[in-house]
Amino acid sequence: MTEYEIFKSCFPQLRINENAFLKLAFSEDTKCFHNTEAFACCDGDRLTLLCVAPKQRGQGIGSELLKKCEDYAKSLGKEKLSISGGIIAGAAEGSSEFFAKRGYTLGGSFCEMELPLDGFTAPNAELPQNVDFRFFDGDIKVIRSAVEEVDNEWVQYFNADGRFFCCYADGELASFCIIDEDVRCALSDENSQIGSIGCVGTVPKFRRMGLGLHMVALGAQWLKTHGCNKVFIHYTHLDKWYGKLGAKVFLRFTAAEKELL
Repeated sequence: MTEYEIFKSCFPQLRINENAFLKLAFSEDTKCFHNTEAFACCDGDRLTLLCVAPKQRGQGIGSELLKKCEDYAKSLGKEKLSISGGIIAGAAEGSSEFFAKRGYTLGGSFCEMELPLDGFTAPNAELPQNVDFRFFDGDIKVIRSAVEEVDNEWVQYFNADGRFFCCYADGELASFCIIDEDVRCALSDENSQIGSIGCVGTVPKFRRMGLGLHMVALGAQWLKTHGCNKVFIHYTHLDKWYGKLGAKVFLRFTAAEKELL
């Protein structure tokens, strides 16, 4: 079996095509270890994939490959190995116990979601007066300051070359998100153009007004007009919130990492 065939046997719900898989799963910094119908990939201190074909499980193959990745990370001077990056951003649903038994500390649970755009129309919403939505075109320091109020770890993703769709209330930046009309992700196939909306946040004093959700809806509408068939929503725990717009979960996972002694 090829690596792509092994991956598909492990994640049949993902419709990613082989070309997108190869580009997402492997880079010049990726180190791979192989066994019969199984493989594991790591990149520095990140375990990016561990796939064992179903019929090969229960034979210790996954444990062996995981240990090789841990030893490789230690050889690079890394102090921990986290399950992140690549196509699967954590321990996939059903695998948490496997990693926990091998010394991994489990963190929060997250999911990947898709919002189909065929027939999608942004719903009407009753919003306060003097609210408007548009792409950010000001001093990058302004939006970075707003992002810092929501999640300081997101600030690194808000740079001058990004595209940010925002909500303004009385001229003040109230909500924001990163938007992209053509991404390569776990939903990529030969027949779809996938857009994405991520790092969605609302400045605390503007919360509970419905601004953020309506901003996402208008962003999805914009992606639709620019040829997208679906919106990819990455690494979120707000599945019920996005579900109000019709988004569905297609993968759940748990953050996990291990200290390398």
